[in-house]
Amino acid sequence: MFTDEWVPSYLPFIECSHLLRSSVGKIDLSCNSPYLSEFQPRPVMERRAASIHIHIDGQKGPELHDVVNASLKVLRTFVDQCLPPQLKVILQNIMKCFDDLGVWGDMRLCRWYADHVTEWSQYQYRYAVPACLVDELVSIQDSPEATRKHKTLIYMVTNILAAPHPLINLATTEIIGQLSQILLRRVAIDPQDELLQPLIECISALGTHMYYADQIQDLAEELVARIVNVQLNGVPGKAKNTSDPAREAALCSLLACLGRQECCKNGGEGL
Repeated sequence: MFTDEWVPSYLPFIECSHLLRSSVGKIDLSCNSPYLSEFQPRPVMERRAASIHIHIDGQKGPELHDVVNASLKVLRTFVDQCLPPQLKVILQNIMKCFDDLGVWGDMRLCRWYADHVTEWSQYQYRYAVPACLVDELVSIQDSPEATRKHKTLIYMVTNILAAPHPLINLATTEIIGQLSQILLRRVAIDPQDELLQPLIECISALGTHMYYADQIQDLAEELVARIVNVQLNGVPGKAKNTSDPAREAALCSLLACLGRQECCKNGGEGL
């Protein structure tokens, strides 16, 4: 049975980012163990390997890169077999490890995990990765200050959306609604919040994934509805005031998102 407890055991030495990047191209996904031919001829009761917990004089254990590579192979095999709910379990455990180890400041490392979970997952289920990351962003949107976790999560989502991996079944209207909600919440907290520009780029990157004729129109309609609401009622969570800096910042940000959708659709110039 797939459980939460299994996943952290196979997150290979998160701090060893240099080993992760060098090992990923060397993962051998074949099922044949190099020692399988040695074990097969033996009687069943003798098909055992020495315990990894017992040191034998003169015997050299695996190097760190060997352990990282073996762990990556298991993780990749897990991801390749996952349905969307299971992908969410893996991503939640990865993010929990990031929290526990305090590595959100290493954007390249965090992006590495997000990129490869996306790449290793089944084609039709890749959409679950950015969806889960955006859900995590929504859960921390009310933080009074922008944190490294906010910045890195936005960076991870933007990178996945801007990457060449197809994301069929991605609920673009739902994603843009959540990201717009986060943007307006950050504006309400601080009209000069440092997350505004990264959020604009993230929302704009959704324009990369247009798979049917009316999809860009759906995204535009969602943004226009937000713009009209802010223009008429002000920023959600704040009193209506036409001279409010938050209202101006919200309108400028949403208009920037709207204007850059078509740029991303036509080749990413908006990024």
